[in-house]
Amino acid sequence: MDIKSTSKLVLFSFVAPRKNRGKLRGIDKKICVFFTQGYLRKHPPPLIRSEKLSLILKRADFQSSLLNQIKNMKTLKQENSAQTLNPSDADELVERTYELIVAKAINLLKDQSTTEFKSYCTMDHSKNELNSNLIKEFLCYFWNITLSKDINNGSYCIDLDFGKEPLIKFGNCLANSLVQEIFRVLHAKEQSAQPEFPLFINFVPIEHLTYWYRTIAQGETEYVSIFTSEG
Repeated sequence: MDIKSTSKLVLFSFVAPRKNRGKLRGIDKKICVFFTQGYLRKHPPPLIRSEKLSLILKRADFQSSLLNQIKNMKTLKQENSAQTLNPSDADELVERTYELIVAKAINLLKDQSTTEFKSYCTMDHSKNELNSNLIKEFLCYFWNITLSKDINNGSYCIDLDFGKEPLIKFGNCLANSLVQEIFRVLHAKEQSAQPEFPLFINFVPIEHLTYWYRTIAQGETEYVSIFTSEG
């Protein structure tokens, strides 16, 4: 037995008795009829006990309420879409969000045990002519976060990559903490002004330690700065 409901109508379906199934010509699984909820209360369908009718009506009321909630969510999404920021404001918002995420990442490094794990690099790629799409980058032993331009439309976006070896060595606890912090940042009132936020998380860990150690070994440059997160 199945019930689907709108605010006024209930779709009642039940399996036809076995002896009548041969007459239904392939539609033999269910018989479906629309009833108003008021009609159901006054004229319970056959083969339904009174205690089941009460359950059916409660379920119909619940489904009606759920449909209204979904409708409200769609309306809210449409309103948010109508408030989409213009490209320059959107890029500025993405850059501010990147800085907030990096600040959270740095804070998570404070609890690490050694300088190697506490250290990180920040890169201002606007000063590096070799990287036309990259804007800013954060690199540490555990992950790599970049702010770059989308190759299709030039809008700003954020990419997050997790290091493969750190995940194998230390597990995913620290990675989960970073993702949780990112969710908190994105759900802040200011950041939620953009309905579809351009954040891309690569859930396939990368081999980035060679890049990390090489960057540290080369030292600071015009666009690379090296720091240690201190508690």
